[in-house]
Amino acid sequence: MSDRFLYDARPVLDREFSEELYQKITGSHLSQRTVLSSKPLIRGLLRAMAIAGLCLGILLVSSTAARAEFAAMMNSIGNNLQTTMSNLIGRIIVIETEPSEMEVPPEEMLRQGVDSPLVLLPVPQAFQVFPIPIAIPTWAPSPCELEDNALVDQNDAHPSITLIWACASDASSRIFMTVEKASMVAHYPPDTYKEITVQGEPGLVVHGIWHRSGNEFTWVNDTMRIFWYHDNLLYDLMAPAGQFIEEDLLQMAESVH
Repeated sequence: MSDRFLYDARPVLDREFSEELYQKITGSHLSQRTVLSSKPLIRGLLRAMAIAGLCLGILLVSSTAARAEFAAMMNSIGNNLQTTMSNLIGRIIVIETEPSEMEVPPEEMLRQGVDSPLVLLPVPQAFQVFPIPIAIPTWAPSPCELEDNALVDQNDAHPSITLIWACASDASSRIFMTVEKASMVAHYPPDTYKEITVQGEPGLVVHGIWHRSGNEFTWVNDTMRIFWYHDNLLYDLMAPAGQFIEEDLLQMAESVH
């Protein structure tokens, strides 16, 4: 077994994936008026580079048999590191992050431009203001009904529109659907999300949301959300946890045409 083969077998992160992810994070800033932290990601990349360097050094000084065994082991470690650091689900990047690791508010959307105030407008007017035609659900859980007004962000670089379904007299019993032109990078704890398909396209179900108390961040299971892309727009369907089952939101998302 040649040294060249062992050198080629050293663990490395996929360069195209790493560069694309880095450009997305450094080239944009966030919605929800939060601060983007790439520190966990950068630390992960640096760890991967250190592992690759250490591997190469040991390969150069070890026996052929030891180098072969070590190369196989490090290749496995490198692959696991890349897999656990982030998951690419369709066009959504999920970085698994425990609450204890949060140093700044967790981000969700990467967007261009500067946030502008949300404006409450009648739905027909909101559709006219939003510059891109959107699809709306043709089905909603009973007794939910689409409200007369919608929230619109009129930012030219990154417009968004939020439709609201009232499901009871209680103001907290509502379903929100936000549509915006955005890429998505999310920090979620493990086991709080899963991959789904919506109209045949990759999507995401998330149980819970980040809550902030002072400088501490806690993951609270008080919401259920579905994310997916439709006609190059990001759709975010959100409802209170416990009031609807996952199948209801999935059926509502599937009815978007």
